[in-house]
Amino acid sequence: MRMHEGAIELESSPGAGTRFRFLFPAGTASVPQTQRPQPPPSVVGERRAPIIDDEPLVLDTTLRFLITVGFHPIAFTSRGEFEVGLAGIDPSHLEVAVLDLTLPDGSGLEILRELRARTPTLPIVLISGFDLHGALTEIDSLERVEFVRKPFDQRTLLGAVERVVENTATISKGEA
Repeated sequence: MRMHEGAIELESSPGAGTRFRFLFPAGTASVPQTQRPQPPPSVVGERRAPIIDDEPLVLDTTLRFLITVGFHPIAFTSRGEFEVGLAGIDPSHLEVAVLDLTLPDGSGLEILRELRARTPTLPIVLISGFDLHGALTEIDSLERVEFVRKPFDQRTLLGAVERVVENTATISKGEA
């Protein structure tokens, strides 16, 4: 909250219940979820990158950032939406996936396993704001997977994406 210059107010009365208010500073502009930015025409069909996150702010910020660095991100807010949306996409055309570890309808690790069953060398960046000790142990044992803790900045995300994508390129050239 402090990083976002916000506050939390709490009101509680016996027998009346408890009320939390989350306060954030007003933004200068907003983009409705139905009008997500589109990648430049030069990258459509190339460098596809599914992003799955149930937090609209994280999803839109990550989507916008990946567009600026040349990816064609495909945004999903849930595991179910991802499964439907990715059904018509050849997984071999994916360059990297960014997955939230904690979703209301599933786990990022479950999605990772499904993606890897279809495309074993797909680079994956996992993101989460939660402390997930057991998941981190499993993540450490996987190749071409990076973990980024929320909140993150663009440089941190870009570094993780570059490392997993570069690692895959090296392996596919037979240099690893």
